[in-house]
Amino acid sequence: AEPAVMPSNPLGDAVSDLENGLLESRVTENVMSPPPYKMEAADIYYPDWFAGVWSVDSVTSEVQAPCGPQLFGGNATLAAARR
Repeated sequence: AEPAVMPSNPLGDAVSDLENGLLESRVTENVMSPPPYKMEAADIYYPDWFAGVWSVDSVTSEVQAPCGPQLFGGNATLAAARR
């Protein structure tokens, strides 16, 4: 008797077709185009006295890499950011 051949995907070709369709849509879509939805109204209000040119300084007080230094750019990048 011949051994039974099991498909590599137990859910059959339907899942494979779905995966291929998703991959194809990711490749063919213009990922640089803005999303189709828009804001209904401005979500931030700025008082009139915010208008003008500002001179500001920024100080980094802490750098964290919760996913590890590899996803931050490596140990050297993380160490440089923490200086």
